[in-house]
Amino acid sequence: MKKKILIPVLWLLGAALLLWVVFPGLTGDSYPLRLGVGIMRVTLGDEAIVTYARDLSTAYMVSPFSSGAAPLKAVLLAKGWRFTEQMGAGYLFEREGRPDETLMVTGRQFTRHFRVWQVPGIFLKQGDGPELH
Repeated sequence: MKKKILIPVLWLLGAALLLWVVFPGLTGDSYPLRLGVGIMRVTLGDEAIVTYARDLSTAYMVSPFSSGAAPLKAVLLAKGWRFTEQMGAGYLFEREGRPDETLMVTGRQFTRHFRVWQVPGIFLKQGDGPELH
């Protein structure tokens, strides 16, 4: 009797894992494994915000939800970007000394404990962003 129940349960778990690996968009994030590692680094380490992935046009960062946008603002301020205003889920930054250069960072609540940030490509210029570890 146990074997009749165990085989379908294992099959369903295997199929769900396969879908999660093959179609990561189902989890709501393009880099689910990297996001998990980033969450562990934020939780267990002393960093307030972590870059967990990059592609050609975007850097993906994660921070604790309880700290709000303060870690993001601190990282960008250190790189010469001054916070201007918040527009919904978007945070507008201006380059210090050059108000014609703007940067719109979007954030979303990933779980009740973490916030995911998408920083556009202008931030990815050589030497102008936190490095991946």
